[in-house]
Amino acid sequence: MSVSLRRRRTIVAGCFLAVVMAGVWLCYSYLYGIPTGPPLPPLRPEPEFSAEVIELNNRATEVHFYDSEEALRLYDAALKADPSYYPGYSNKATLLLQDKRYAEAAQCYETATALQPHEAGLYTGHALCLHRLGKEEQARDRLLYAISACNLRMEKETDPAPGRLERAMVLFLLGRDHVARRELEALTGRSAVYDELVASVHEAMDATEGKDRWSILGLDE
Repeated sequence: MSVSLRRRRTIVAGCFLAVVMAGVWLCYSYLYGIPTGPPLPPLRPEPEFSAEVIELNNRATEVHFYDSEEALRLYDAALKADPSYYPGYSNKATLLLQDKRYAEAAQCYETATALQPHEAGLYTGHALCLHRLGKEEQARDRLLYAISACNLRMEKETDPAPGRLERAMVLFLLGRDHVARRELEALTGRSAVYDELVASVHEAMDATEGKDRWSILGLDE
């Protein structure tokens, strides 16, 4: 065999091995890596919300679970008084989710994330609405924004554990079960409270096996 032929075969074998290793790495990254979320929009300065708006919202939350019509009226009144009051949009969305009014809830979450783009729970709620509406690509996009918000929370807060717990839930919704559970395991041993919380989340994840994993949020049941 000529030297040039052996050299070509060596190059081909090396290229094949590189492709295989790249595939293994991509597979490992998908199964065990944390996906990179997109950059978040800058946070706007939070306005001073009036006592009237906060009172309307508080009254709505008091009747939220047993008088949805009155709660909806009060949320709408709060948002009419101050359209920048993003907690009102979030609370209204959770109320609409109870009635499975997904399109309306999605609009509320969209407005809420525009006003407060650094809160992961808003993106997760929006993703649930989009998933229920059959818009899977858009739902996944919202979950990736939630990952970014969780990462930012972990960087900014003194205790990164709450952000990590929230990120575990988002990873579970993304189908990254191994990574989600690894995140939970990293929180064990911190305190008895966290150990109990982690155990309950593990149980909730187990309970969704063979079912709709989005039910773990408990927002539209």
